This record gives sequence, structure tokens and C-alpha cells, in this order.
Amino acid sequence: MKKLILTLLIAVSTIATQAYNTINVERFGKGSPILIIPGLGGAEVWKSAIQALSSSNTCYVVSIKGIAGDKNPNDPNFADVQKEILNYIQKEKISNPILMGHGLGGFIAEQIAINNPTIFKKLILIDSYPFAMVIHNPAFTTEIGIKQAEAFKNQIANLSDKNYSDVWTQRTTDMTTDSSTQKIVYKSIINSEKRYIVEAQKLMLTTDLREKIKEVKCPVIVFCTSYLFKRNGLTDDVIKQRIDEQFSGVKERKIFIYDNVKQYIMLDSKDWFIENLKKFI
Repeated sequence: MKKLILTLLIAVSTIATQAYNTINVERFGKGSPILIIPGLGGAEVWKSAIQALSSSNTCYVVSIKGIAGDKNPNDPNFADVQKEILNYIQKEKISNPILMGHGLGGFIAEQIAINNPTIFKKLILIDSYPFAMVIHNPAFTTEIGIKQAEAFKNQIANLSDKNYSDVWTQRTTDMTTDSSTQKIVYKSIINSEKRYIVEAQKLMLTTDLREKIKEVKCPVIVFCTSYLFKRNGLTDDVIKQRIDEQFSGVKERKIFIYDNVKQYIMLDSKDWFIENLKKFI
């Protein structure tokens, strides 16, 4: 997050968040409020989007302590992250904000919007779903997710530092297309505490929000990539159907599925992402 402050050529106000155990928040620009929750790639991947949006919006960028270099001596507790984000909104008297998140940040945003259905103007999700693994495999269950999460935890625990680095060097090639942006995502993940990476995976593998997502009352806009789904053999029609089923309980929804990008849409297709994002801000 500190690097983002140094590189963004826009007016920045750092908001004191020492009272919060799980989050840091920084503010960019002035105007209608947007609350942005980055995922494991950290805030740096949002730089271009924040530059574009901050001319007419106040962007509150939330970083989760324990991820992307923001240290946290406490055990991971994403329920507390949700509570502290809500407390921050109330304390700062942020009225009718847009809530936006990517990956893990999007999943947390979904949970916040579900539990607080009347306070957000819109919910915007980037490559984030109520229960993503079901898109790949309709037979996937939370019970399977528990086993996979435990296997992932054991795998990470048994890796040397070099092997851990090699794993994420390889995995980031599936997250973004360009080698320079892969380095940004890699650095954020490597600088995250391993127990937070493990807990993030567990949260998304073992929590099914498909039934609860219908509690969201505001419009929901979802930016998706078909890359991983197609690599696993799914056709365009099946991808569209399964993604739409994820949000079938949401009355007002708009879903974009983009073919030529990987998970970090805001890096792989900046202009397309910002152009379409602005239509809903």
C-alpha cells in the first residue's frame, strides 16, 4: 500500500486506522464514495483504476493486515475484517457507497453486502463469486472444500521458502498475462503471511454464499474472465449459464464475461475495464 501512495500522482489523504486490528484504509480523490477491497494481489494492481476514478470519486482503499506486506501478528479472522470495514464506514459517516472488490476482497464484499443489504449503492465484483468452485464442477461441496483447504494448508507447511516461491511464480502465470504484472501479483502474495494465504483459500473453498446472495438489495455488477473455465474444458454457453446461476437470487444484476484476460482483469485489459467500470459508477 505504501508503494501505491508514492506512485499515484493524485491527491491522497491517509486516514488514521491505528484503532483497527485487521485493516488499513487510505483515501484517494474527492466525490461520490467507492470502497475498494483488493484481494491477494494487493492495492498496487488497482493503481490505474484509482487514478481514473478519483477525479470524480472518493476511493477508500482497504488493505487487509497480513496481506501484501501489511503485517499482522494476530491470527487471521476475516469475520473481524468485515466488522471493522463496517465500523469504518459508520465512523467516517460514508453515505451510500459503492462497494467493490476483487478475488478475496470481492468475497468479503459479498459477505458485507449480504449482512448489510441497505447501505450500499452498488456491489461491483471482479472475478469473485458466491461459490466459485461450483462453476468448475457442479458437484463441488463445502465438504470437499474442507478437505481441499486442509490439503492446501499441509502443502504450504511442507514447502521450503524456495519451493514456496516457485509455486507462486508458476501460479501467477495463470493470474495475469504479462510478465511485469505477474511480478506485481507475485510480490504481493510472497509478502503476505502464509497463514493468511491459507485462511483466504479456506474461506473461499468452504463458504457457499449462493443462497445468501439473494439478501443483497442493491444492483450487482460482475466482471468475469472465462480463462480458467475454458482451460478446464467449459464452453462459452456453460460458463455463462453457471456464472449466472451463481447470482440467480439477485434481482438486479449485470454480468460481463471477458475472454482475453486472466484473473486480474484490471491489469490485463486496463482500458476495457475502466471504460466499463465507469458506466456503473
